[in-house]
Amino acid sequence: MTAPNTAGTDLSRHFDALDGMRAIASYAVIFTHVGFQSGRSFGTGPQAPWLSRLDTAVPIFLMLSGFLLYRPFVARAFRGLPVPRTAGFYWRRALRVLPAFWVTAVITLGLLSTHRASLGDWLSYLTLTQVYNGHDVDPSLTHIWTLAAEVSLYAALPLLALSLRGRRSPEQLLRSQFLLIGALLVASVAWQLGVYEVEFLGFVATKWLPGTVDWFALGMLLATLSVTPAGCTALRRTREVLSQWAGSPELCWLLAILLYWFLTLPLAGPLDLRVPTAGEHLAKNLLQAAVVFFLLLPLTLGSGGVIGQVLSSRVPRFLGQISYGVYLWHLPVLLFLHRTLDIPIWQGHFWKLLVLTVGLTSVLATLSWYLLERPLLRRYSRPTWRNVGEPSTAKQMPITQST
Repeated sequence: MTAPNTAGTDLSRHFDALDGMRAIASYAVIFTHVGFQSGRSFGTGPQAPWLSRLDTAVPIFLMLSGFLLYRPFVARAFRGLPVPRTAGFYWRRALRVLPAFWVTAVITLGLLSTHRASLGDWLSYLTLTQVYNGHDVDPSLTHIWTLAAEVSLYAALPLLALSLRGRRSPEQLLRSQFLLIGALLVASVAWQLGVYEVEFLGFVATKWLPGTVDWFALGMLLATLSVTPAGCTALRRTREVLSQWAGSPELCWLLAILLYWFLTLPLAGPLDLRVPTAGEHLAKNLLQAAVVFFLLLPLTLGSGGVIGQVLSSRVPRFLGQISYGVYLWHLPVLLFLHRTLDIPIWQGHFWKLLVLTVGLTSVLATLSWYLLERPLLRRYSRPTWRNVGEPSTAKQMPITQST
């Protein structure tokens, strides 16, 4: 394996291949939801577990968020500069997430859904608190739980960045970040196991912030390593090993596929609506984390090789740009098609539903990007760190697209 260029030497780098990764993840979401709605993902065929576990798109987007959003904070800290302002960070996150989501939610709740929304439902969805207060009840918006989790992570990120304050050597700063990230991982695992022991919480609470922060934390780890100065001596052996792995993208992706195969086994829990045990849930969570970590490792700490070139090409990058709209619209469109075409749930028609959902969702997502999302970002996004060697986050907009 050949090590890539030393991390931290190019802080202005834009990670084009990550747009392509968002495209893969966003359309994987459609595959797994169509697989579920058609009954294909929990049937008897060999494709069932592979379709079902495409919900691994969830940690892809959260890990991307951890990487892209934390990187400007930690990069500035290593250079002895103040971290980005909290108010500006919150403004850009709200501008990126809320307008497009509000349009989708209003149209879905008001026109597309068969569920009669109460005032509490409306308020909960529009404030993205539905997963915390029991109002996550509309079948057309069940996928929005991940957006609620991600917004919670946005709220917490400037608090986590407090660990970057103070004048310290690169070695001290790197060690403090490893301790923080390690603590987040341990706390997340403890939460995911602990909520099963609390009667009024249970499995639903694994979708809350503490239950998903481990994926975000691994993105933070990649962000930290990507900007660590070349001369930093702390944790050198660990960094060298990860750098060597990052220099072999084909091997990383092969390992990710092998780990994904383990996800398809019973140890990762049921494929249908049965609630997994605590052990099954944790096994699935950690295996998904490992899969995504090795998918992103060569794209964030290495050159990406041929895989990176393919993901950086024009079509994947465009699909990555519209991926937020794909995430928002795909499930309302899919359920609308079920009703319009009079196709009963779990009664087949996988390919018909897939082609129509992909087509209609892509059209809506493209309209959302060009008519709403991009104009708002261009007009109102003002990154405070634009002139300190970091690219504008108006171009790097990690958004959860998931199941």
